[in-house]
Amino acid sequence: MLTEFNVTNFRSIRNEEGISMDHFPADAGNRGPDSQVRVAAVYGHNAAGKTTLVDSMYALKRLVLESARFQNGGEMFVQPCFFDNGQNDPTVFDIAFRSGRSYRYTLSVHDNSVLEETLEADGDLLFRRDADGVAFGGSVPEEDREKISFSYSMASPFTLLLSKCSESRIGTTQEPFEWFRTGLCFGTSGDPAVIERALSVDGGRFLTMLRRGDTGISDIRLEESGSSAQGFAPSAKRVFLVHRMREDPAGCLFRYEDESSGTQRMMYLSAHLVWVLSNGGTLVVDELERSLHPMLVDYLIGVVQDPEANPRGAQLIFTTHDTGIVGRNGLGRDQIWIASRNPSVGVTVIYPFTNFEDDSDFETLYMDSRIGGVPNIREGLRWSGAGRCARTSSSYSPRGGPRRSTSDPTPSGARRSP
Repeated sequence: MLTEFNVTNFRSIRNEEGISMDHFPADAGNRGPDSQVRVAAVYGHNAAGKTTLVDSMYALKRLVLESARFQNGGEMFVQPCFFDNGQNDPTVFDIAFRSGRSYRYTLSVHDNSVLEETLEADGDLLFRRDADGVAFGGSVPEEDREKISFSYSMASPFTLLLSKCSESRIGTTQEPFEWFRTGLCFGTSGDPAVIERALSVDGGRFLTMLRRGDTGISDIRLEESGSSAQGFAPSAKRVFLVHRMREDPAGCLFRYEDESSGTQRMMYLSAHLVWVLSNGGTLVVDELERSLHPMLVDYLIGVVQDPEANPRGAQLIFTTHDTGIVGRNGLGRDQIWIASRNPSVGVTVIYPFTNFEDDSDFETLYMDSRIGGVPNIREGLRWSGAGRCARTSSSYSPRGGPRRSTSDPTPSGARRSP
């Protein structure tokens, strides 16, 4: 279960930005175990940095899982901020999560090298790796210290120590490594292994979700391709979907490639959800509503928000442009984040909806340009939705302060987390 994520100096993000999954005391929201929200939505205009936030989380996961195999530092997936001299400074990832214990992992990299790496559990230091070597906290067993020290001696400057330790399955570091491997997931599609995993974990639930989504799919079959002539490796599997109708109980067999983009996306998102629901993990999706009917979006969110359907406290974090999601699904203020871009320097800022005291509903405030995160269409006219065109408005009043133009989209005193 994710508690908090922050990143500094990554693509369009220059200063430390991120989100927290802790609920805000003034707003109950929909909470998971230990008062973390189960669902968080990130809004913002195009090019505001929503995808950058998702990509930074994905980059950290790949670094943890893959850096032990890197042959050179050019494989580190890290792009410093394009603006404000970001190339001169390190990129810093800071993530907190629960997996048995409460962990915090911090990583600083620059110029394809690891500058510093720290792992803590329940507030106690497990290890800190920097230019001077590796240090340990008092709770780390002597045997694990020796193993971690050996892993450090074998690690290259561009290899994460957490990644290198995974090769020896060291008790102190294995649980947080496994959380990155199986607990932090991203809504990608096209990999039959994702479908196979969902079928093996809970195939009945997976198929039930597809049926309830009215996809017409009644069964899924995975078959070895066995044909390199079609561009598949001999060991690759292909996905086939069975559609059964009342007048044709035998059903029709469809290739995955023949399904619509919406059906394909619903299938893979459902497969990812089945996995995180089974282990209490966190699923991160960019543009959740893409190719999906609003009712399907609400269905997926509803599954995660329902304590009975989600007893392990799995989480869904997504970016979106659909303002109706908040009202339709009863999202609390502590479940809404806004990404915006400061045009004076081009960088992304991310802040919570809890920063604003106006009691109006989110959609009204957001579409009225009073809380930032919307395109600043100054030169043209915006359709008002009332049968006429109106000049755009682009100011808002954060925390009762003076109304300001979105030329500076950061609310006064905006916080990264509630």
